[in-house]
Amino acid sequence: MSYPCAWPTLAEFKKIVDIDPNSDWFDVTAQRQLDAAIALVKDQVGQWDELIDVCNDQLSGAALRAAFLLSLKESPAAIVGDQVFMTYMTGQHRRFAIA
Repeated sequence: MSYPCAWPTLAEFKKIVDIDPNSDWFDVTAQRQLDAAIALVKDQVGQWDELIDVCNDQLSGAALRAAFLLSLKESPAAIVGDQVFMTYMTGQHRRFAIA
């Protein structure tokens, strides 16, 4: 079961990628990576509505994993195929293939 929560913060992301929390040298780049990761997660959920949908702990974890992989210069295709990312995204998709 997933519980509602907030999207990951820059401070949380900086801990994962081992950026000095007292330094702001990479804040702009790190924030861009985190924003891109959150957008990727919303895209993977499908039909995300900012007024209705809320983040949960699984989506937050997926966003952190995606941001970490982006910091390693992974492509979005590689991120979507990552086993840890997919574990977080299990049960979160709205899109289903129609045959």
